[in-house]
Amino acid sequence: MEELVALDKPIEAIVEGVAFECDRIRASDKIEKEPAVLLIDGIAKLTKGNISAVEGIAKSKKTFGLTLMMSCIARGESVVPKFLPVGSGKLAWIDTEQSKSDAHKVVKRIEYMAGGDEGLLFFGMKQYAAKERLSKTEAMLEKYGSEIDVLVIDGIRDFVRDFNNPIESSDMVALLMKWTVDYDMHICVVLHANKSDGNMRGHLGTELENKSETVFKIAKCENMKDTSEVSEKFGRGKNIEPFMFTINDRGMPELIEGDGIDTDDAPY
Repeated sequence: MEELVALDKPIEAIVEGVAFECDRIRASDKIEKEPAVLLIDGIAKLTKGNISAVEGIAKSKKTFGLTLMMSCIARGESVVPKFLPVGSGKLAWIDTEQSKSDAHKVVKRIEYMAGGDEGLLFFGMKQYAAKERLSKTEAMLEKYGSEIDVLVIDGIRDFVRDFNNPIESSDMVALLMKWTVDYDMHICVVLHANKSDGNMRGHLGTELENKSETVFKIAKCENMKDTSEVSEKFGRGKNIEPFMFTINDRGMPELIEGDGIDTDDAPY
C-alpha cells in the first residue's frame, strides 16, 4: 500500500498523461449489475466488486457466525436453506488473531459443514506484522485470485498499524475495493466494535461503514447461553431480517429457527 507524499510539482504536471476516459460512465453504456455471490433469505447481500463488514464486541461469536454464513461458498450449495451461494468460486479466509490450533478448528468446522475442503483456502497470519500480511495477501491473490468468489479477512485491524490514522485507514479500504475489482470477488472483513457505543473501531471502522455494501452486526443474546444475533446494521437494497444462532454441545453453530446442521459426528 503506497504512502501519500507531499506534492512537489504543479497539479498540471501531475495530471498530464493520467488516463481518465476509461472511468467515464455514459447513459448509453450497457452495464450489468454486479453478480451476487451469496443470497440470504433470497436477498442478494454479497456481490462481486464490493466489500462488506462484520462488527461485534469481543467474544460475540463473530467467527462462528461467519462460518455459518460462508460455509456454503466452500460447499458450492446451501448448507442450510437461509444461505444460498450463487457463484462457483472458492472461499478464501485469512485469520489474523487466533493460534494455529484454534484456526485449525475453524478450518475443521468449515470442512464439516461444506462436506470437504476443496472449496476452501485458509491462511493463518497471526504472527506477522501488518506490512508482511499485506504482502502475503497480495501474493496469495496473485496466485489464487481468479478462483475466489469471497475473501474473508477475520481481523482487518491487523492489516494496518494505526486504525485511527485517517490516511492509512482510507488507503486500506481503497485497496480492499481495488482487489474486489481486480479479482472479481467480494471481500468481507471483521472488525471489533467499541463496547461503549457499539460502532466499529477508529477511522478504519468509519471508512468501512461508509464504503461497505453491507454491515452485519453480531451481538450476544444476554439471556440465552451460547447464542448470538446477526442483524444488518447498514445495507444497500432490501435488508435481511435478524436471525439467531447458537453453539451446540459439539461446538458447531446452528440456526435457532430449526435449520440446524446434523452434527452427530462433528469434529468440533
